[in-house]
Amino acid sequence: MKNRINIGTASIILIFIILCLAVFSLLSLSDGNSALVLARRRADSVTVYYQADAMGQEFIQAAVSALDGNKSMEEALSDAASLMPEGTESGVDEAGRLYCEIPMNAGQALRIELDGSSREVLASYVYNREDYAIDDSLPVWIAPDE
Repeated sequence: MKNRINIGTASIILIFIILCLAVFSLLSLSDGNSALVLARRRADSVTVYYQADAMGQEFIQAAVSALDGNKSMEEALSDAASLMPEGTESGVDEAGRLYCEIPMNAGQALRIELDGSSREVLASYVYNREDYAIDDSLPVWIAPDE
């Protein structure tokens, strides 16, 4: 008796291979779409950061120019703050440093601190203006009492 493969078995194997290829192609398409969305969000975030950084550099330049013109810190602050868009906070803190907070997206802000006497940038950093709250209202798993 000869051992041979029936045409039905070959057809089932071929259908299984085509089905596997279709599933893998859909997974690849989904992964590519997710990567595109992430890249666009990252590009938007970087664009907003550099726009805020450019505004911060304008604030620094205006404040240093005003301070070099023998103006008081309050006058220098008002000159520099006049260049900033609406929603930007600026002032003089307890330590006598000029600061500017430029809002960004996703509840973040760029804060720049400038020493009024030495005209040196003391800090420039991004921080979260809004508290990050984790939603735990849906109990996914509740540990059994021991």
